Amino acid sequence: MNSDPGMRITAVSYLNTLPFLHGIRCSGLLEEHRMELAVPSECARRLRDGETDLALVPVGAVPEMHGARIVTRWCLGADGPVGSVFLVSALPPADLQRVFLDTDSRTSVLLARLLLAERWLARPELVRGLDGFRPEEPGADGAVVIGDKAFAFIGAMPRVFDLSSEWKTHTGLPFVFAVWMAADHVAPGFLEVFDKALEYGVRHIPEALKGATGLQRFPDPLGYLTRSISYPFGPDKQKALEAFLYRAGALKD
Repeated sequence: MNSDPGMRITAVSYLNTLPFLHGIRCSGLLEEHRMELAVPSECARRLRDGETDLALVPVGAVPEMHGARIVTRWCLGADGPVGSVFLVSALPPADLQRVFLDTDSRTSVLLARLLLAERWLARPELVRGLDGFRPEEPGADGAVVIGDKAFAFIGAMPRVFDLSSEWKTHTGLPFVFAVWMAADHVAPGFLEVFDKALEYGVRHIPEALKGATGLQRFPDPLGYLTRSISYPFGPDKQKALEAFLYRAGALKD
């Protein structure tokens, strides 16, 4: 294998990364390299702070990744509803007074802020964290929930807004949630092998699901991974990423 020994890989521990994890584990890469799982915000921090060599980074953190670059032909994206990134509430977004923000992913927080401002012309108070959100108590509160925990809100709230779908309606573009980024010192040979490992996982999603545990809490894992998540990082997604970063950069803190 033409790769540098001892590469540190950090990936996300959500259902949508299962194909990536399956491909990496089947590739033999972990015989020489090591992989750890973390929430998206921690993936970004580790790459930024030099604690990992390669990471799946939420795109909201891309501008901060100095000394790193986007690599591979694969990403976590969607072209329409994604089914796992929601604004949930009892009221229309324009009527919300507070929105609690899931801090696992800065990207989803930025997307929610952008849509609240541009699409719904709403200016609610934004509260970091979900601890104060009480979905069982109707009121003027909403929450942004992402990842595996978001599935629990399907059918449990009067209003569930899929933020990827709302972005598509608002801009006509797909959405990119996370991209693979590598530190500048990571060799092209390793990245070539890594890219092929990801491709294998994406091409063998049913196989990846067979070896997974804890899937009973998800309504349709195969449908989610094959129809909701879009993995190729092609020109349309690259354009979408540029559009999102430009708009997000204009947001006022």
